[in-house]
Amino acid sequence: MVIPTASDICPNADNLDGLLAVQHFLGKDLKQAENMFAEDRGYGEYWEDLSFMGPIAFRYYVLSAARYLMSERAAGDFGAALSFASCIIDRFQFEPDDILGISTKLRQVISHLISTLGKLECHANEREILLGLFTDADLTDADCALSLLSD
Repeated sequence: MVIPTASDICPNADNLDGLLAVQHFLGKDLKQAENMFAEDRGYGEYWEDLSFMGPIAFRYYVLSAARYLMSERAAGDFGAALSFASCIIDRFQFEPDDILGISTKLRQVISHLISTLGKLECHANEREILLGLFTDADLTDADCALSLLSD
């Protein structure tokens, strides 16, 4: 995979959020980006950057976020799980073409997040919010996700 260019990260030069994502991610490979997500612990600007990236950069860098979420380093990181879920659901609902080609990996992460809900460091009502995001988007299990997020 080729590291995304500035125009891949921010196809619209008028998008200030996209330009900020360029500042953060330009030139970063998958491992560097994964470390950025780990340092951010779910509530920071790197997770938000995913929402404002162009489709090429999104498909590249969401894999780094997925690698982090599937790692031991993410154990208990509710913020990361929530940020990831919100971003994926938004892309699925409003820009579904952006997830083409990566839906298998996204399904794996969604299944992992659902299976580890009890280990997240948060209140029970926050777990319900996260599960509710997946439920509302019909992404609560691998079979359902498979039908909705097909490559």
